[in-house]
Amino acid sequence: MATFAAQHEGKKRQRVSLACLACRHRRMRARIRNLEAQVVSLGSQPAPTFSSSNTEEAEQDENTGDEEQGPLSDLTGLVGRLNVIDDGQLHYFGSQSSYNLVREPLHEADPHEPSLRVQRQGLAAAAQLGKLVTVSDELQEHLLELYWRWQNPWNYVIHKSAFLKSFRGEDDGKYCSPLLLCSIFAVAARYSDRPELRSVVDDPRTAGDAFSEHAKILLLYESEAPTITTVQSACLLALRIMSDGKEALGWLYSGKHYQDGAEPTYR
Repeated sequence: MATFAAQHEGKKRQRVSLACLACRHRRMRARIRNLEAQVVSLGSQPAPTFSSSNTEEAEQDENTGDEEQGPLSDLTGLVGRLNVIDDGQLHYFGSQSSYNLVREPLHEADPHEPSLRVQRQGLAAAAQLGKLVTVSDELQEHLLELYWRWQNPWNYVIHKSAFLKSFRGEDDGKYCSPLLLCSIFAVAARYSDRPELRSVVDDPRTAGDAFSEHAKILLLYESEAPTITTVQSACLLALRIMSDGKEALGWLYSGKHYQDGAEPTYR
């Protein structure tokens, strides 16, 4: 009997909990419908006219902030808001993150400053480890030509005109980075027969290995402040690594490409 009573009491508590949860959902839906109706009614009203006598009052209302913006502010508060975080870029925060409650930007900085900082750190680390690779302008053009001709048409990862504008310094450089260049060269070197691109001169399979090692170091640092070029580079490195027969590692880089690409900033 005691066991049956305990089970019966547990079932009663479960039913009460579910009923309260359903009530909360109904109240929330009713609240949202009420706010939506108020927003619609406010939108249907004629625009108010302001005279010089109430200019000061209007300015005061303008400075009161988001707290007194009415039902529209309440409705958006239930969902989330956009804000700038430490990478200097705009992100969306849902209501469950609590960051939607922050009224001021979480970070005020140049959007390109975090990515430039980690790029410098990556280049310094590559140089310290002896993995820094430098190529002549002529060799760069050779590898880029191979990439546009043989790789990009079937594996369209990079928008050519946007990349070239950044590569030539015709814009803010958003679509070109040292990491992306190394990743392109690592893939394109496989299409070249020039011995200077090989780690072992007599072994064509080592073509582009130096670029690949360099790119791995840069990717490690750029992952701290990823940009669109980070996503593109991870995709190219995944292909390059898989072509070396390292399928598991290639899928790891492919997952990195997918994870960074899912970031709302890049959509």
